[in-house]
Amino acid sequence: MILKGDLHVHSFFSRDSNITPNDLLNAKIRKGLDFIAITDHDEFRGALKISRLLEDKVKILPGIELSAREGHIIVIGLDSEKDGRRYLKLINSSVWDILDEVLDNNHVMIIAHPLDIIRGGIGLSLLYKILKRNSPMVCVETINSASCLSPLYSRLRRTLSQRFPYVKQVGGSDAHIADEIGLAMTLVRSSGCSSLIECLLEGSTIPYGRYTNLGLRVKDVSAKIKLKLTRLSS
Repeated sequence: MILKGDLHVHSFFSRDSNITPNDLLNAKIRKGLDFIAITDHDEFRGALKISRLLEDKVKILPGIELSAREGHIIVIGLDSEKDGRRYLKLINSSVWDILDEVLDNNHVMIIAHPLDIIRGGIGLSLLYKILKRNSPMVCVETINSASCLSPLYSRLRRTLSQRFPYVKQVGGSDAHIADEIGLAMTLVRSSGCSSLIECLLEGSTIPYGRYTNLGLRVKDVSAKIKLKLTRLSS
């Protein structure tokens, strides 16, 4: 069985996104998504609320995109307030501290847009150091629709396949507006697993999708400016 979903989506609980639960439901139907991970910036409560709200309609994987000392790290599989609070304490901590927490609690760590240094990527050197630990809980986002570095990520996918063939590569849209949801996604080949997280870790994964075009980039930036102005005036 092959499942497909977007592992990097921000909801309106992120200060720079306007994506609503209705947008997620429409994207699920329109793009045929089997799952969507909500990964708000340094915030997990929205993901839990949306997961409960859409429980019978969309498979939501509650997560968080953490601002670590070295860059951005996504953690998914947060099923409770207790899970989320563990990671809130690790904002601005080392990626190694986050990895230890992930391993202790059987969550999934996704190294987000590692080559996009100006957007919080951790860079190649640290990425390789993490991967050499050979942890089954670590995935690498090798397609991020919001990135402008498509050729570099193509090379990274080939390099990881050769040097670290055991590492799960995933794709995510990094959506902040509804039209971006599902631009990039992860195909998960699975059989006999009891949960989506287990399928993600034990099955094979394929990053898949495309990059945001100029029209959507303008729409995204316009939405972020509007959000910022609205918050400043409130």
